[in-house]
Amino acid sequence: MNRAAYALAEPAAVSRRGAWRAWVAAAVVLALATEASRALSFSEQPLSLWWPAAGMGLAFLARWGWAGLWPLAGGLVLWVVASAGGGDMSWGMLPWVVAAGVVGSAAVWGLMGARLLEAEQPYLRRSSLAQLLIALAFVAAPLAATLGMAGLKVNGGLHPNVTLLGGWVAYWTFEMCGALVVGPLAWNLLCRPSAGFSMRARLLRGLRHEWLLLAGVLALALVAGGVMLGGADLTYARALLYLMLPLLALAAIRAKPLAAYATLLVGVVILTSTLAYALHQRVYPGVDVAGELVLISLYVVVAVGALHGLLAASYEQRLAQQQLERQAFVDADTGLLNRAGLARWLNGGALQSQTPSMQSVLGDVGCVLASVKATNAPSLRALRDAHELAIDERQWAQALQTVLPNARWARVSSLRLVATLPVSDSVLDLDTLATQLNAQTAQSAALTTQPLHRPTWAVAVLGVPRGARPSAEVLLNELAQLEQRAAQSRQPVSAHLDVRAAQRQLDDAAQAQRLRAQLMAGDVLLYAQPIVGNAAGAAWVGQPEARPLRKVEVLLRMSGPRGEVLSPAVFMPVAMRHNLMPLLDQVVIEQTFAWFSRHPQALAQLGLCCINLSGSAVGDSETARRIVQLLQQHGLNAHQFLFEVTESQAIANPAQARDTVAALRAAGCRIAIDDFGTGQATYDYLKRYPVDFIKIDGSFVQTLADDPVDRVIVESMVRVARQLGVGTVAEFVSSAELQRLVASLGVDESQGYALGAPQPLAHWFDAPLPSSATV
Repeated sequence: MNRAAYALAEPAAVSRRGAWRAWVAAAVVLALATEASRALSFSEQPLSLWWPAAGMGLAFLARWGWAGLWPLAGGLVLWVVASAGGGDMSWGMLPWVVAAGVVGSAAVWGLMGARLLEAEQPYLRRSSLAQLLIALAFVAAPLAATLGMAGLKVNGGLHPNVTLLGGWVAYWTFEMCGALVVGPLAWNLLCRPSAGFSMRARLLRGLRHEWLLLAGVLALALVAGGVMLGGADLTYARALLYLMLPLLALAAIRAKPLAAYATLLVGVVILTSTLAYALHQRVYPGVDVAGELVLISLYVVVAVGALHGLLAASYEQRLAQQQLERQAFVDADTGLLNRAGLARWLNGGALQSQTPSMQSVLGDVGCVLASVKATNAPSLRALRDAHELAIDERQWAQALQTVLPNARWARVSSLRLVATLPVSDSVLDLDTLATQLNAQTAQSAALTTQPLHRPTWAVAVLGVPRGARPSAEVLLNELAQLEQRAAQSRQPVSAHLDVRAAQRQLDDAAQAQRLRAQLMAGDVLLYAQPIVGNAAGAAWVGQPEARPLRKVEVLLRMSGPRGEVLSPAVFMPVAMRHNLMPLLDQVVIEQTFAWFSRHPQALAQLGLCCINLSGSAVGDSETARRIVQLLQQHGLNAHQFLFEVTESQAIANPAQARDTVAALRAAGCRIAIDDFGTGQATYDYLKRYPVDFIKIDGSFVQTLADDPVDRVIVESMVRVARQLGVGTVAEFVSSAELQRLVASLGVDESQGYALGAPQPLAHWFDAPLPSSATV
């Protein structure tokens, strides 16, 4: 609430009797504080080293407006009456004390009362603090010192050894000390809205955060006081006093303002009272008592003023940080958490287990997430102005908050809200909650008068198992899937979270995202494995002449998060599940062509380079055109490249696949069927697609020596291939014996670890030809 509105509304908020009670209590507190300060100053004069009225008076005026002069004047009257009755003060001082105590606060309030209220925390705002210090130092304290010294002079209360100027300076110092030491604490206790906390509770909350540091400040003050009372050299006491300044500065930065103000007051009281007692008890003979007290009070004024500046700077920095956090984690349109704020909320302990009585309501469920998403969001954005839609969305958000008042709501995205709520007796089961929320959302949509402008909400409810600690990403991903089901069925959907399955799904999505990013950046590793003829002098079918050239199949590897080389078994299933195979094929083709273009010596040694094409790429009408374009772009000969169509992968568009194969062969490229024998239409592929050779799947080759059935199958493949004029390659040839066996069956070439393990592409163009290479 604005402080001006707070001050004006307060007298009207209570009865007249209640206001008088508050004023009387304030007056009594002021009188007691003034007498305590005078007693702890151990002075024969009716003076205090830290005048409470200078600080409390401004707080009274801020709290009750000009009516605050009543408790201010009343408290001073009570103190003077008590002091005069006890013989410590003449009755003639009454008007002078009241006038001196009131004039400073009244002058400051008259000069800048509105600005102080507008700042709400004037001691914690550097601009208002600077203005306040100037007003106190040059208006309030001089007026109070002048009236106070006049009263002492008129009533004969001025000490014979004290000059008017010296007394005026002392009075000014004590007035400033009270304003700076007592004022901030009184303002915070009286004028700052308590948000439901009592003064005592607010003070204890502040002390609890940095109690060790604050205790250290007070301990040092006690030590300094002990040194003073012990009669040690006064220089040591001053040194300890000066040492308190950096410790108080640290406390001002780290502690809450109210706790820092309270600690400052107690520390100043301990130091000034112990020094005053020591001086008046002649612990330090020969020391000017009055001069030393004024000097210490003046030091307190300067040090405390600097500390207030430091505290204000720290406070404003914290406010700026809170504002930045609010901008980062709070949605500006609705005031709810945004997606980042919800993630921080979920990861920061929102899923902690509830009490046993609450846990028993839904069994193993410890927390519930409810999502409300507009399924017609694109239509609403198209039909509505952005400003109007934002206004409606705020209304819908407010209506939804009344449905689950105990929930923590977040606006995850436009027209999508998510609530987290603890399990309680009001949540009987997830289905009931989803149904109730669905009904309430329909009512909230009716707030919009135009039917076309009303959102159609999809409601999803997710129960999180008790004790589970899934990440926010897991929860939001699972909730998004429930939202999709709810949108498709047009019914509210609820489910219990399977933490392990959701985590696996999220990990899979993260792997896909990382793989996509690597492919888009071209961050791939090109490996290759040689293909070797099974007989000396054998030539590959379709090769115009026998030459000692390299024949390799390009194989893809990826780098892992820790720099390790990942095999296709790791990333290929992820690429297939997330439809990344077309992108993967494109990157491999581009990188391979670019590598040979940059290495003309390797290109001169190349007989044939085999590159895999997935079923989705073969069924894409743009594949052949892109490949031909890249060949021309890099200046490569199409006869040196062969594309393997994998039979084990389904081809979604067989007609288009036939056109792609035909276009590639027309451009001069070779075609092969990879993993031959593993599909459901093995020989149909040979009939449907014009190919140059087949690669017999390793599952038949590995067991040739032991399984007569596999031998018959391989023999039949070789026989059919020869009749069609197609070359054959045996995959997974792992030993020289197995190579001799496949050669005896008529297989033209072999590929496998017996002939060379996959190595970086450059390796095969730097190493010598295998001993049984085709020539």
